[in-house]
This record gives sequence, C-alpha cells and structure tokens, in this order.
Amino acid sequence: MTAAEAPRTRAEEVRLRRTHGRRPADRAVRPAVAAAKPRPGIRRPRRVREMALPLEIGAGLRLPALPAFRVGARILSSTLALAVVWLLVSAFRRGEFTVDRAVVSATELLNESQIRSIAAVDGLPVFAVDPGEVRRRLLAQPEILSAQVRVGWPNRVELEIHERRPMIEWDDAGEVWWVSADGVGFLKHGELDNLIRVESAEPVLRIERDPLAPVIDPQALWAAGALLAQVPEVAGLEYHPEHGFGFRAPQGWTAYFGSGGDMVLKMQLYRKIAEVLSQRGVAAELVSVEDPSAPYYRKK
Repeated sequence: MTAAEAPRTRAEEVRLRRTHGRRPADRAVRPAVAAAKPRPGIRRPRRVREMALPLEIGAGLRLPALPAFRVGARILSSTLALAVVWLLVSAFRRGEFTVDRAVVSATELLNESQIRSIAAVDGLPVFAVDPGEVRRRLLAQPEILSAQVRVGWPNRVELEIHERRPMIEWDDAGEVWWVSADGVGFLKHGELDNLIRVESAEPVLRIERDPLAPVIDPQALWAAGALLAQVPEVAGLEYHPEHGFGFRAPQGWTAYFGSGGDMVLKMQLYRKIAEVLSQRGVAAELVSVEDPSAPYYRKK
C-alpha cells in the first residue's frame, strides 16, 4: 500500500477542507411561468370583501361589502352646472317667473302704459330685470324727476315714479312746452291749472339733443313767477329776447321788466311811471323798467 492510498486521519480531512475552501452554493432560480393572457369574453372574477355581522342568536352572517364610491370634483361641478342650466331653461319656459305687467305708481303727466313702455320689463323673466338699467331708462325722460325700481319674487316689478311739476306753459313761436322750475322743458301733456303762461313771438327756448338740459335759466322762471304774482289781472306774460318778460297793459302799451332782479321794486317803479303817463295823456308804445336805475318809455 502506498502513502497516497493509506487512509487519512480526521485531522487530515479537516486540513484538506480548509485548504480548498468552500464552494458557494448556487441560488435556486424559480422557473419562469408565462403570465396567463385574459381570454376574450371571459370576465375576471370580482374581488369580494366580506364582513361578519353578528346575529342575536349568536350565528355569523357573511355579506358582500359595498364597493367604495368616491365623487370627483369634476363630476360634482358638472352635475351642479347641468342643474343650473335646467333651472334656467325651466324658468324661461314657465310663465310664473315672467313679469306680466309692471306695477306703476300714480302719475299725472305720463300714463301707465307710457311708463311701462319706457321701462320695458313686461314679458321678461324676473331674474333678467336689471333695476339699475330700468331706472336709467326712466330718468332719461325729462318728465321724470326720480324713479325707484323694486323687483319681487316670483314675477313682480314695481315702479315708483315722481314727475317734474311744470311751472310755466311756454308758447315758443307756436310750439307749446312745459318748463319745470329747474329749467327742463318737455312737450305739453294735456291741460294743467295754475301754470304761468308765457308767449314768445320767436323761438327763444334752447331745445337741445339732451332732453335733461335746461332750456332757459331757472332764475328767469322765478322772475316770471314773481312778476305775475303782482299783476293778477294779467292772464299771461310775453317774452322778448332783448327786453325780457312783460305784459300788455290796459293803457295800450307793453311794459317790460327784464329777466331777473327785484321784481317787486320794478313793479313799484312801473306803477308810478304809468300813473304819470296817464295823467299827462301820453300815448306810449313801450314802458321799460328792466334797469330800475334807468327806466324809459317810447311814444307811439
């Protein structure tokens, strides 16, 4: 027996293993399995959650849990938008939200139908009525001094109108106008009492495109009122562009007092002049106290 063939002792076996070292073991590799492709027409079984509900007798009942449902912001906003559109369309179609006839307060110059025509709210859905715009349309009329527009549910519109009060009825070379105390003029509407009548042979009122622009100085209107109050026997006044307000006197002349100033003082001065002229038998054509410091008369 040779030395190579002699049996090794335990110590020699240990040294031999340490000399050669250990060979690392290979990792086991799982065999690749091809993923099963879903077959057309075959639905995948739905996952079912189960929960246990205890019964009074102690038994357990298993029911499928309801699937969780979340409402997204887009779905919610779209639903609300569709609801609003549906409400608007329904309101347009249903007559209960449509203004039938606007309620108009009592007026004297303009009648109810004229005011409702200016407001233009009849037949509109109540939520389509813009009170500010309606008020602007009303105030654009020279006859209307102030206006209030109130909208009520479901189809009520109230118009509260305050009109300008005419102070003077002015025959401006054949065209009759009513003029309020603030100088705003508008065409005559019917007949009114207690108006100062003024007549001018030629056009003197400043009729402009703006219907709210004064047609004459308001101070002149107050002067006319103060003058006429002192001569109640006179039916009306005349107006001359150069001489102002005046009237035809019983003596046959025309007395002029201008368009402003102290009409009481002017009237006192005029009465003295008229008395002197009557005593002297002067046939005058014109007597002027437009300037109290320089009155004059002109003979025929």
